[in-house]
Parts: sequence; C-alpha cells; structure tokens
Amino acid sequence: MNAVLKILGVVGALSLGAANAQAADPAAEIATAYDWSGVYLGGVGSYGFGKDDWSIDGHYDLDGADFGGGVIGYNHQLGNFVVGAELVGQFGHMQESGWPDYTYEALVDVKVRAGYAADRALFYVSGGYSFARFDEDGDAFDLHGYNIGGGIDFALTENVVLGAEYTFRSLNGDAASNQDMDGKVSTIAAKLTYKF
Repeated sequence: MNAVLKILGVVGALSLGAANAQAADPAAEIATAYDWSGVYLGGVGSYGFGKDDWSIDGHYDLDGADFGGGVIGYNHQLGNFVVGAELVGQFGHMQESGWPDYTYEALVDVKVRAGYAADRALFYVSGGYSFARFDEDGDAFDLHGYNIGGGIDFALTENVVLGAEYTFRSLNGDAASNQDMDGKVSTIAAKLTYKF
C-alpha cells in the first residue's frame, strides 16, 4: 500500500510540475491562427459550360470543356475578414453544340475577392471584369463583360493552398459575321497555389 501511495505521489508531483510549466509557457496556451495575407501564384484547371445568343443565328448551348492556366493574386487579412485581388488566365477549346469551328479559346478574369477566414479555411465571394477570345470559323474576336462567383480556399501547409470555386461570366462582343453575340460562360475550377 505504501508503494502505491508513493507512486501516486510521484505521478501527482510530475503532473503538477508539467501543468505549472505549461502555464508558464505562453506559447503552449496560444494557438497561432493562419495568416492569409500575402502574394500567391499557381495553377488552375476548370470545367466550362454555358450558352451563346447570336443576334441573327439564334441560341446555342456550349459543349462542356476543360480549361487550364495560371493565377496570381494578393490577400490582406483584417481580423477574420480577408480582401484581395486576383488575375486568372485560362486556355481551352469550348465549342458550340453542332458547330465545332465556333469555340472559346481563352478566358481572362480580373477579380476582387472578399471573404471570412476560419483559421486555415477561407470562404469568399468575388466579382470583376472578364475577357474572352472566341474563334468563329477561323475569324477571332473578343468578348468583354463581368464575372461573379465564390469559393473556398484551404491552407494545406503554411505556403500551399488548395481551392475550389465557381465563376459565372456575362460577355458581349461584335462577331466577325457582323452580328452581336452574348455569351454566358460558367466554370467550376480547382486551384493549387503557393503563398509567399
């Protein structure tokens, strides 16, 4: 019995000493939250879909297609709120249904982002300007408009961030065939970036 009491006494003393040491160490009590501020760059891959409305030729759905490219941006964190700007450029080959020579070749988005950070997870909405290059049977022309969307970023490490987002674009331009074209293009994207 005395041996048991002695062992319990030693364990209790060691536990008390460890607790006091932890209380004396501020770093053991305060967990450091992830800091989203900084410049980041990386790659993006997306799946695009939508429809086109031509002033003369009518309405056409867009066949789904893959796009790929790069992204660069900057975030600034204010408490739990994060604001930033982002530039995304993607290339692909998304055609109108039944018209293989009518294709979107490039998408460029300039976005302002605002979101809420829950440590390593960042939930955000975005909006801005969009540009697209369209090839009409060998004759290319440009479309301009706006984008809106949202997504989530998750910091895998201090520097590596994985993200997923949805972006809708409303685009307009003068086609090479002397008619007006309105495009509604959506993408669901995955991003992998490195934060400096």
